[in-house]
Amino acid sequence: MESRAWAIGRGAFEDSVPLYFAFSIVLSLIFVLVSRFDPGSRLRAWTHSFVAQVLGSGALVTYGFTGRPGALSFAFFFAMANTVLLLDAAETFKNTRHSRATFGLLGIAGSVSIGAFLAGDAQAGIVLTLSFRAAVLAMASWLLWRTAGVRLVGLRISSYTILVQAWFNVGCLLAFLFYSRQDAGIPLAGIAPFVFLLLDVVLALGLVLATTERTRQALAFANSELEAARAQLETLADTDPLTGCFNRRVFRTLVERRAQEGEASVGAVFLIDIDNLKVVNDTDGHPAGDALIRQVAEAVKTRVRPNELVIRWGGDEFLVVIDGVAAEEIQGRREAIGQAIEEAGLKASIGAAPFGGGLEILAAVEEADRAMYADKKRRKSSAA
Repeated sequence: MESRAWAIGRGAFEDSVPLYFAFSIVLSLIFVLVSRFDPGSRLRAWTHSFVAQVLGSGALVTYGFTGRPGALSFAFFFAMANTVLLLDAAETFKNTRHSRATFGLLGIAGSVSIGAFLAGDAQAGIVLTLSFRAAVLAMASWLLWRTAGVRLVGLRISSYTILVQAWFNVGCLLAFLFYSRQDAGIPLAGIAPFVFLLLDVVLALGLVLATTERTRQALAFANSELEAARAQLETLADTDPLTGCFNRRVFRTLVERRAQEGEASVGAVFLIDIDNLKVVNDTDGHPAGDALIRQVAEAVKTRVRPNELVIRWGGDEFLVVIDGVAAEEIQGRREAIGQAIEEAGLKASIGAAPFGGGLEILAAVEEADRAMYADKKRRKSSAA
């Protein structure tokens, strides 16, 4: 036998639930369409919860017209399943899916709905359903809040909305318990579906915004990874693998830039040729020769500044390009480089030449090459 409060509440649902059902279908269809453009699976997971909502409200409409307890039991189940799937969808934003917990909660929802059907106690089913929904929604809100962080505004909006939904379920539960005892009409019975619908719309907007923010974050991260990979490839393309010095590609770029921009800055080039590298390769092997090349490179680097170029010019040659050095400083820089090589216990011939002021850098390299061979000839003559 239905109480007066339950009869009035049922009448209110007969008026409001069909409209709620129609809007739920529209909202679910929108999510189905939007989720097709989601690169991840986040919106698809939320779509499942809205589909469950459609099924639940459809069962309520059926119950309103037929009064069959089985339809109401289905409404109880899908109302609880909607919140369970919301919780499961919230977990997708943490990239974790707890399927066991999801199936466990769905099992509880099924037990409640079946129990209410077998017992024929619709009021107990309402109390249990509202309590279940409030608890699960609170968990989903807390999970989204922890995931949101500082910058994800969409997740914070979704978290707040789900929390309001949880408290509204609590309010409906308290109102139902109070007015059932008073055997009076329940004021919330007629407006509750519209409040839920409004909250669902706000939740949908928050979820779309959150998905957009997450997609934007993923794109930004992918772009930064691509930029880092591009920079690494450029470094590899510009670097000699044996010594870590620049290669001749960097020098060609420098020459092209000076030609295009019409640079007239002055500076100097220093061409360094390792003495007796062929002898070392022939007597001690190429690994020993490679070690000698690396030692010379490290010695030269100790006498150059970060904005000055050390280029591996050939098998046993290095080119140092120093921009902005005055003509009277060239000999001092040449001697400093030679001293660094000698302090490392190594030997090399060095030639230097200025560039700028009408002398192109390529011509300066040729001049430095002649000066280097003159220095090598002088060193051999002194050794003899």
